[in-house]
Amino acid sequence: ELKKAAAVLAAENASVEGKLHKEVEKVDKAKEALKVGIAERKQLQAEVKALEARLSTTSRDEQKSQGRLSSAAEVNRELSSERDTLAAQLKKASRELEALQATRAKEVSAAEQLRQGLDRAQAEARSASEDSSAAVQALRTKVGAFERELGK
Repeated sequence: ELKKAAAVLAAENASVEGKLHKEVEKVDKAKEALKVGIAERKQLQAEVKALEARLSTTSRDEQKSQGRLSSAAEVNRELSSERDTLAAQLKKASRELEALQATRAKEVSAAEQLRQGLDRAQAEARSASEDSSAAVQALRTKVGAFERELGK
């Protein structure tokens, strides 16, 4: 009977440890996904800055070309077209950045939930371990009492 009780407690302990290990893996995956999202966000921010600089240069070139002869009108049209293209690219990059930031916020939230789950699993594991230790101690006490009774 004592062996059966000890086996049940050991199985419960193994189950709790398995759940804890899975939660730890989930947290690790969430952290990795978060790192990737942050790197992508930084890359997009760099692209946005480069596009803004290019747009600024194009605008200055456009302003310079406005003071030239009739051939400057063609240059101006080309620069306006390039500026419009750059503005569209900038808007697209901004939308992508916003989407990445929203994704990052979700990942941070998911990571926090996983951390809370991990904390709960660890608390359950500690509780199960304490319960197991208490049960083993109670069983030892009973065995000791039984052995004393047998010895009399």
